[in-house]
Amino acid sequence: MILAFEIIGKIAIIILILLILLIIFGVLLFLISFKTGKYPLSGVFSGLIDAFYSPIRFIVERIGLNPRYFNSIVVDVKNSINVDNFKKVPPKDRVIVLPQCLRSIKCPGKLSSVKGIECIRCGLCYIQEFKEKTEPLGYKVFIVPGGTFVKRILKGIKPKAVLGVACFYDLFEGIRICEKAKIPVQGVLLKTTGCVETIVDWDEVWEKVLLGVDANEVKSS
Repeated sequence: MILAFEIIGKIAIIILILLILLIIFGVLLFLISFKTGKYPLSGVFSGLIDAFYSPIRFIVERIGLNPRYFNSIVVDVKNSINVDNFKKVPPKDRVIVLPQCLRSIKCPGKLSSVKGIECIRCGLCYIQEFKEKTEPLGYKVFIVPGGTFVKRILKGIKPKAVLGVACFYDLFEGIRICEKAKIPVQGVLLKTTGCVETIVDWDEVWEKVLLGVDANEVKSS
């Protein structure tokens, strides 16, 4: 019996050491990405982030780096893994998911349990213009109250690719949902946090919108 406990104890120690080494490796991959702007072993790094996000971020913060840099690199790594497959999907089979916090505080749009916030094109925010430019390309645009709403969209619309805009936690959750469903995804982080009238770099969003899109389609729209 004592021998069995000793074996179990040794196995537990080995597993603990392996977990610590994996976390340290994840931190090293982040630091390389942070210093060089490149993402070596992006698939491995993505898997480590999925498994050990909290401890890796904790160490990064203790090193003294701004957690926003960490979150930004996490999204960039996820994007780099998915971008080639995203480009292969025509816009008519893609959806764009925007957070409700991008709309005006005076937005008269109502929440639908299926479609999210229904834009009535009131002109109080940029979303109306964005929809008018992306929908002719074939995109379906949704304004949602949270990242988990993505599950409803995947179930109801069954898109073949997703472009999401959100704060980090909603975006990270949405990306992981898409990855589990094996749907290529691209993400853009909000520039400001909060739940009201947040800001995004629309130029960055448009870069994602136009990935793999024929220039003639853009002109004709």
